[in-house]
This record gives sequence, C-alpha cells and structure tokens, in this order.
Amino acid sequence: AYSDENKDFLFANQALEDEYYDIAKDRLASFISSYPDSKNMIEARLYLGRAYFNLNKLDRAKYEFEYIVERPDAAAFSGEAAYWLAETYFVSTNYPKALEYYQRIISEYPASDYAAYAYYSEGWCYRNMGEAERAVSAFKDMVRKFPRVSLAAKAGYLICETLFQNGKTREAKEEIDAFLINFPLSPETGKIYFMKGEI
Repeated sequence: AYSDENKDFLFANQALEDEYYDIAKDRLASFISSYPDSKNMIEARLYLGRAYFNLNKLDRAKYEFEYIVERPDAAAFSGEAAYWLAETYFVSTNYPKALEYYQRIISEYPASDYAAYAYYSEGWCYRNMGEAERAVSAFKDMVRKFPRVSLAAKAGYLICETLFQNGKTREAKEEIDAFLINFPLSPETGKIYFMKGEI
C-alpha cells in the first residue's frame, strides 16, 4: 500500500501533468512543507518550479530551478532544472542568461532529452539578439545532431529564413535545396517554396 507521502506526491504530480497548475502549486508547496525529508524533495521542487513557470510566476519558478541546479545531491534532475531555468530567462527576454543555461545543457548534459531543445532555443536567443550568423550556426548544429527530432524541420526552416532575411541568397538557396531533400513532408515546405520563388 502506498504511504500518504507517496499518494500526496503522485496527486500533485498528476495535477501538474493534467495542467491544473494552481492545484499543483498548492499541493507541491504543501508536500514540501509536510515531508521535508522526502526522497522526492528535489523532484517536488522541480515540479513546483514548472507549476510556477506555467502560471507565469517567473521569479518563483527561477528560485525553484536555481535551488536544484546549485545542489550537488540533485544531479539526477540538474539537466532538466537547467533547461527550465533557461526557458524562464528566455520568456523573461534575458537572452544572455538563457544562453548561459542552454549552453550548460549542451556541454554538461549532451545525452539529455533536453539537448536538442537547448540547441534550438540557443538559435532563438541569438536570433532575438540580432546575431544572425550565430543563430544559423546553432540551428545547423541542432539539425546535424538531431535530424530525427520533430524540431529539426523547424530549425531547418529558420536557417533558410534567417539567411534569406539577411540577404545571403546564395547560402539561403543551398539551405532551401537541402531542406526540400531532408524535410519534404514538413509543414514548412510551402513557405520554403515561396521563399525559393523570391530568390
């Protein structure tokens, strides 16, 4: 039989998964105060941070993610916490700080489920900062290292669009041709053909 602690944790986690973020936040905060020695403490703090993130309470989210990232005993959740911390900075438009954490995921957690997303978001940070060449480089890294991830086609499209918008038509044409070979069934294919027609 499950203990009250396990039931409380599973209930809070289910509320988060079901996108009942207010309920999840309250249940997780209650769990953390009720079971300070729980083996699920780090995970509960991570989920609490995600609940705050989804409620747009970014400072509270940041606090929870930083708590995990800085703890040596939280290694199992550090990569995920670093990703959510980066996302929190990204949503706050603090792109240099977001980059710091995306790059940390890329260097320290290259096998993580979040590595592909880190490359993709790194490209978006550079793009939003007006650093087109670095954005293209990050998107290319993502496509090269994770060609089968669903975001690869979006990254491929963003490579073409960034080059096209910055007047690099020869490079854009090469990338467009590569895109049409690599991602022929992508939802972006129509936009790519339009772009090709404009070159």
